[in-house]
Amino acid sequence: MNFIILPLKLRPAVKEVSHQLNCDFNGSICAGYLKNRYNIDYLNHKSGLYVRNISNYEFFYGLFMGIGNTFISPTTTDHAIDDEYDGVVLQKGIAVYMGYNNLKAGIAIGMDNLLGKDRKNWIYENRPYLAFTLGFNIENK
Repeated sequence: MNFIILPLKLRPAVKEVSHQLNCDFNGSICAGYLKNRYNIDYLNHKSGLYVRNISNYEFFYGLFMGIGNTFISPTTTDHAIDDEYDGVVLQKGIAVYMGYNNLKAGIAIGMDNLLGKDRKNWIYENRPYLAFTLGFNIENK
């Protein structure tokens, strides 16, 4: 199991609202297929001793689910409300990423569900988006 964050979400144009690039907090748990490849090298230092260097390459694809926040305004609710606030969303979708050692980056396609009374008016409810992901493993190996 892995943990990913989605620091950038690109939402397509909906109604009169143009494309949106959101930079809100979004964290998710991922489950799916993970393929690792390890390289072990021994480097000879000037002292005559060998130092072991281990590199890890990985490829992952699978499903994600988590929570995040998003900006709610009259524009994003088709002018059904007058207030502006940060709403909580349940996010889900599929993700693909590649990793090298502790750095993992990739892309995801997901959909959000607004948790709250304005979900029926939110223009992005269950609409797909494209996201950039960063991740790390949360299990011991």
